[in-house]
Amino acid sequence: LRKVYPYYFTFTTFTKGRWVGEKILEVFAREFRAHPAEEYERCIRAGTLTVNYQKVDVDYRLRHNDLLANVVH
Repeated sequence: LRKVYPYYFTFTTFTKGRWVGEKILEVFAREFRAHPAEEYERCIRAGTLTVNYQKVDVDYRLRHNDLLANVVH
């Protein structure tokens, strides 16, 4: 019997052209439907969902070439 130990993984992507100028929470709620908007809001506030590896507000508007990173467990 094998046991897989829990680990963290960081999903990263650059801002797509269609996302520029939109709020980060709206983009994640629409484009990544694996979780409800409330979960993404919690991640943004907790700092596990970042822009350019910096903590941002839920009302942050995405800019061209922003690096989005989401740490999951």
